[in-house]
Amino acid sequence: MKTFHELPSGYIGYFALDLQNNKKTMLLVNLLAALIAIVMVVFMHFYVPVFTFFNAENGIILFWVKSLFCLP
Repeated sequence: MKTFHELPSGYIGYFALDLQNNKKTMLLVNLLAALIAIVMVVFMHFYVPVFTFFNAENGIILFWVKSLFCLP
């Protein structure tokens, strides 16, 4: 990734996060991302249970269509 040490003219920096050098901030950001992912997985499991995607009793073609388009 290409980084810049100076902002282009007309731009003003008002916030900066240095995740490469600040380990505490990096861990906080990653833990918050993991927490958000866990909450989303738990809520979506109750909305669309995982086992509905693995039900191939109506044939494998219908199973593929349901899994590709997230149909119930």
